[in-house]
Amino acid sequence: MGAKLRMVGVRVKQGNPQYGNGDFEVHGDEGTILQFSDSQEDIEVMPLRIVSVGEETGRGSFLCLAADRAGRALVLTVDNSLASSDQLNAGAMIECVPSRIFGSSIVLSKDDSYIRVTDDDVSFPKLSKFEKKIKDIQVSQDPCIIEAIVLQAPETADVNTKTGETVPVTSTLLGDDTGEIRLVGWRNQSAGVNKLNVGDRVRLAGATAGVGREGSAELTLRPYSSVTRLS
Repeated sequence: MGAKLRMVGVRVKQGNPQYGNGDFEVHGDEGTILQFSDSQEDIEVMPLRIVSVGEETGRGSFLCLAADRAGRALVLTVDNSLASSDQLNAGAMIECVPSRIFGSSIVLSKDDSYIRVTDDDVSFPKLSKFEKKIKDIQVSQDPCIIEAIVLQAPETADVNTKTGETVPVTSTLLGDDTGEIRLVGWRNQSAGVNKLNVGDRVRLAGATAGVGREGSAELTLRPYSSVTRLS
């Protein structure tokens, strides 16, 4: 008795008066998480810093990348009824109450989530934590931010995946004052790379580095990545 219960991923609905007094009811499903605690502290909302704002999912939500106080990268799926991609800018601080948390993925749905933009918090890592020069990029799933010049006209090819799909893949070459690296976009991200022109100065946020065809590191755009033309 007296333990505090936190329920993540539940929905609150009006009860049926035929089977009770019509009070609110809490409904869960297989994704609901129950967390028990003896602590008497209030449960706080989750503060995060936005790193990049990505694409629409096609299911009434959009993706973005955020970082917690420790600098850990988290992928957010945000329902369009809670916020729009235009309201969340890279570097902005938000606070939210998630519907579900799956490892480094956070879901904010319209029925049981909350999100709002807040004032800056100097205790949080700045975007500079993720910024890299090309010479410093190593193969990693950790997202990075770079500014570079487009050195090569994008090239698109159809690639057959292991599952039998045929998907578009577009690549180009980027460079800064420290080196060059290939940028690749698969599926929907292919279009984002294809829009680039030789000489464009761009800022990539939320790209990850994998091993390219020649064994060297190459950047890959993700659904939560953003590409901004600087000039």
